[in-house]
Amino acid sequence: MDSLPLTLAVLIGIALFGVKSGLGCGLTSLKKEEIVMISTAYLILSMVFSILSDMIPISATRSLLSMGLFLHTLLAIMLVIGGLYTAREFWKGRDVSRKSFLLLSIPCPVCMAATFFACSILIHMTDTTPLQVGFAVGITFILTITTTVLLARKVNSLTRKGPYFLGNVMLFLGMFYILAALLIPAYIQSRGVLIETGSMDVGNVVVSFSMLSGIVLVGFLLSRFRGVC
Repeated sequence: MDSLPLTLAVLIGIALFGVKSGLGCGLTSLKKEEIVMISTAYLILSMVFSILSDMIPISATRSLLSMGLFLHTLLAIMLVIGGLYTAREFWKGRDVSRKSFLLLSIPCPVCMAATFFACSILIHMTDTTPLQVGFAVGITFILTITTTVLLARKVNSLTRKGPYFLGNVMLFLGMFYILAALLIPAYIQSRGVLIETGSMDVGNVVVSFSMLSGIVLVGFLLSRFRGVC
């Protein structure tokens, strides 16, 4: 019973990634077969990661943690650029959502890392087998993806602005990831938590993100200027 709150917390965290994928699928004109393929991919990955996490000790995953900030940053930048591009092209009469939705729906490195650690935590903290954990995580993905797709398609059918909403969702998540990447290292340092993520200066991180955000903003303004001219 003590493991129940932890299990629910981990599955809720996994469900958030399922919602992200479901929004990408639901706001795009995908066929049912394509959505089933994406959902099945998450189930298979959950089973594979669960088996692997049972073989690899947690202490051996520190190198994966050291790549977390880089992958987080890369995904955030891609989401911001992709979101701006998708929304801008929609107002030009072009639908590019069938390409840009991949940034939300296809398992990304951040999602795969979270799935791996979720499976590892559940296996080591509960009395369940790797296959049971992988199945539970995979079913969580499928249920949240399916539910979110149905809701997103309802919104899309009412507004006919699915690609526009998709672009805004991508932009919001990208900015959220950037904010999280800025706050998490500062929080870790303030709490005095020591993790092997290499030498990291929070000030340098802030400057780097500011420069990257400036580049994205300049590119967006230039594209708008060219569109007006």
